[in-house]
Amino acid sequence: VTVPAIAAGGAAQQALAVPTTVVGSSCCALATPQAVNGTTGAQAVITTSVNICDIFYQPHKTAGATFSKPFPVRLYVPSYTFDPILMKDYLNQGQRVVQYNDLYYQMIPAKAGNAFQNVVISSITGAHRLIIIPMYSATSNGGSGFTPIQSPFASEPATTSAFPVAALTNFNVKFGGVNVYSSSLNYTFEHFFEEFGINSNNGGLTMGMGSGLLNKAMWENNYQYYVCDLSRKSEPENLTPKSIEIVGRNNTLVDIDLMCFVEYQRQVIVDMATGALIQ
Repeated sequence: VTVPAIAAGGAAQQALAVPTTVVGSSCCALATPQAVNGTTGAQAVITTSVNICDIFYQPHKTAGATFSKPFPVRLYVPSYTFDPILMKDYLNQGQRVVQYNDLYYQMIPAKAGNAFQNVVISSITGAHRLIIIPMYSATSNGGSGFTPIQSPFASEPATTSAFPVAALTNFNVKFGGVNVYSSSLNYTFEHFFEEFGINSNNGGLTMGMGSGLLNKAMWENNYQYYVCDLSRKSEPENLTPKSIEIVGRNNTLVDIDLMCFVEYQRQVIVDMATGALIQ
């Protein structure tokens, strides 16, 4: 989608390019008079033209079907007029910092019964949490040639693969070359209480009380999510790039894939007058 902007006098101004939407059913764009021609006066006019390509359904050709149907498209063009007093307060904000969490993904294979030591990411700032989801690999999934995630009959990825014992033993995480755990984790109760227990009532210190949707028995059977809190650091450390490395042993009798997700904090600076992103 390309939105050519035309000023009040009819002179063509800069074109605002909007990224093409590959997935999803909507494509949003925002244009302000100041972003187009540097003015916020009442005479500023924006005229837009939008080119929309046709999308066709293409059924499986081996079924003998050749029918194709245009995808219906609806264009919404809302227009808002600021109250002058509110607009002044809005523009006086200058720039606003927006913080959000993003994810980095890395898949690490682990051979049956073997030890592993892999770098998840070599350098990252603002890392808050590492989540590891163990899954049967394609080679150990009954000779099917595909992972359980690709099967409509498996519970993955809503759960982890089922393991009768702790999938990972002698486990530790190195954050910036320093072990997160003072001693490596070997048992299921250690994994569960090390990270899940601290999120319970009173930090897991009150006997007989807990919170959350998962108890220890559920975690041991079908929800072996390995969660490592990386947010226990000062603000200067949070801005320092660090590597994340996992060390451990595949305690199962099959090859598994470790789906590693690093949750880290990012921020963008938004110019409130023009809506432009300032990195």
